[in-house]
Amino acid sequence: MSAIVEYVNGHKNNKENPHQVTAAQTGAYTKEETNQAINEKIVDLGGGDMQQAVYDPTGKRKDIFAAIEAMGNLLLSKATYDPQNKSQDIFAYSSHVYMATFLVDGWTGDGPYTQTVAVEKYNDGPDITADSVMLPGMGIDDTIQGDAQDTLLEAANIVDKGTKTFGANTITCVVQEKPEADAEVFFSVMKGGV
Repeated sequence: MSAIVEYVNGHKNNKENPHQVTAAQTGAYTKEETNQAINEKIVDLGGGDMQQAVYDPTGKRKDIFAAIEAMGNLLLSKATYDPQNKSQDIFAYSSHVYMATFLVDGWTGDGPYTQTVAVEKYNDGPDITADSVMLPGMGIDDTIQGDAQDTLLEAANIVDKGTKTFGANTITCVVQEKPEADAEVFFSVMKGGV
């Protein structure tokens, strides 16, 4: 008889679910359903802290701060665009391409020669102002070939050697030698005052 009592007590004290009864069989919530219900209720009640149902709705249990940090490494860091921590406009340091056409019969004076022309934006840069800064070198349309290219290049070189100043979307050039052809030139400009 003691063997039966021992067997019954052993079975009674076995907390390992020897009959493999599931929560669904008893009508109880599973652990996941219980956690979800509690989290939803806390959010509904307006819990002060962000709850798991908000920050981990798919139950991935991943460190969100590590993920945010990893994303931050993909973005342009302040150390890259402002290494001296000056908190200045980074776009002031980027250049934009503009175009101007100096007409052969648009030069005034007897030497030096002067011409002021409108500046056209080639790639959506900011408006040209008196403070704008031209980067060295002017270019021409590289699709032009042969003698036309040589003529344009010669005229563009004369303009490039001249003294240039900006106005409100204009450029004034003073040259010592008058070009013998129209000079359609491309040039890069940075926002001034930086």
